[in-house]
Amino acid sequence: MAVSYIEAPTAAKNIYYFLHCFFIGMYVESLGRRVGAPAFYIAIALLVAAEFAMTLGRISIDTKFVLNTPCAFVIVAYVVHKAQAAPRLLVYIGDISYSFYAVHLLVMHAIALLIIPAIASKAVGNWAVALLSVAIALPLAMVIREWIEKPALSLGRRL
Repeated sequence: MAVSYIEAPTAAKNIYYFLHCFFIGMYVESLGRRVGAPAFYIAIALLVAAEFAMTLGRISIDTKFVLNTPCAFVIVAYVVHKAQAAPRLLVYIGDISYSFYAVHLLVMHAIALLIIPAIASKAVGNWAVALLSVAIALPLAMVIREWIEKPALSLGRRL
């Protein structure tokens, strides 16, 4: 999946841009306590190395993205299981993550269309869009999770 993403033309990438994240994410729990400090530090080093390699033009942003994904999941697995139990907030964020994923780009683009033309500084505009889109998409994701996703999952189990 990751290799096909890197090699895909741009139009095809839009279809499954984050799909490999879900496949890798399914294994976070199975990694569990087997992720030790060495894997954690290797993942951090690989994140940094990928950033430098992309900055120097050695790898594409797509390759960096695909490399960053398993590293991020190793780091999350280590942090969650090092704490012996996932904090309730982290579990809840995990529960609403698909709904957030489904809605955040739409919210971000809508806000960008409204805000970016009104702000002279591109950097300030980007930060404003990022912060506002999270502030709006997060409660929206909570509503979608409760009113759409949970009933759909329940119906799926019954069927």
